[in-house]
Amino acid sequence: MVVAELYNPTVYSSRLYFPLFGPTSEHFTIFSILILASMPIVANAYNMMDSFNGEISGFTFLTSLALIFGIGLRVFTSPSLATERLAIAVPLAAVSLAFYIFNRYPSKAFDGDSGALAFGAMYAVVAVTGGVEFAAIVAIVPAILNAFYILSSVRGFVERRKMDARPTYLGEDGLLHASTEPSAPTTLVRMLLFDGPLSEKELVREILLLTAFACLLSAVTSILTWVIR
Repeated sequence: MVVAELYNPTVYSSRLYFPLFGPTSEHFTIFSILILASMPIVANAYNMMDSFNGEISGFTFLTSLALIFGIGLRVFTSPSLATERLAIAVPLAAVSLAFYIFNRYPSKAFDGDSGALAFGAMYAVVAVTGGVEFAAIVAIVPAILNAFYILSSVRGFVERRKMDARPTYLGEDGLLHASTEPSAPTTLVRMLLFDGPLSEKELVREILLLTAFACLLSAVTSILTWVIR
């Protein structure tokens, strides 16, 4: 179904818009392959961010707001198209916000791997159909860096249960500490904890603040891209 929709010009345009520099020429085959590859990549990046209560739900809500802003700017150039895309982006923000209320610390509901993967795949779909690919990438930079740190430190895809050591541990003070084990994977969480131990609630707040800053940069990217459309 996804492949079929790529041939629909009202759904997908094989033309990327670079901030300030403008659009590329049509390269349907190359871009279509990249688009299909981005779905599992983004989904897994989201799944790697799902470690603590409220982390993935808050992350999805903030990044979906960045998409809504970028797509909303297109109302000035393509009102009907932007409205259709917003009809997809707004539910993603609404669902993630509603889930965050129950998923935040102390969590009463959990998404599991399937939920995190679904959030990531939906984010990728909205970004592509909304024509805000570059802004979408900027918004999820924390997830991209986290995935890069993990894959580079463990040298490949390794299941969590098979890792030699965990990146963090719960101290006797009830706070999360960064692991000092050389074999522990490098993660965004572990790097944040190098500055000192934090409670789970404080740690998630730090991650969401970092995400909010990335979303602010994403909004700037959307404005720069909108100017040249």
